[in-house]
Amino acid sequence: MGVVVMLFTKTVAQGFLVMFVILSLAQGPSYGNAIIKNIYELTGFWKPSPGSMYPALQKLRKQKLIEIKRKEKKIYYQLTKEGEKFLKKIDESKPELIKNLEALLSSLKMVKSK
Repeated sequence: MGVVVMLFTKTVAQGFLVMFVILSLAQGPSYGNAIIKNIYELTGFWKPSPGSMYPALQKLRKQKLIEIKRKEKKIYYQLTKEGEKFLKKIDESKPELIKNLEALLSSLKMVKSK
């Protein structure tokens, strides 16, 4: 994968971090580093940094989409009922998300170098 493609793809993926966290937790409760590893497995190329992961987890807690459980000195995150509803909304929105991403990518054709 070229440098520009990798940079653009990673940037787009970072914008979807909250969705990837929700998708990861749909598989069951997990802790921070395991969520990062699972996102890598889901995408096949991207490992979010702890510096972006933990603020995203905090944001999801504030939105009441996830909650924490302490187990064996680790903090586990799991979806709440609201998080499960959000997961369904993600699934329902996939066609529109794909359409918008395709439009975004096709707009790059319009960029001309000097």
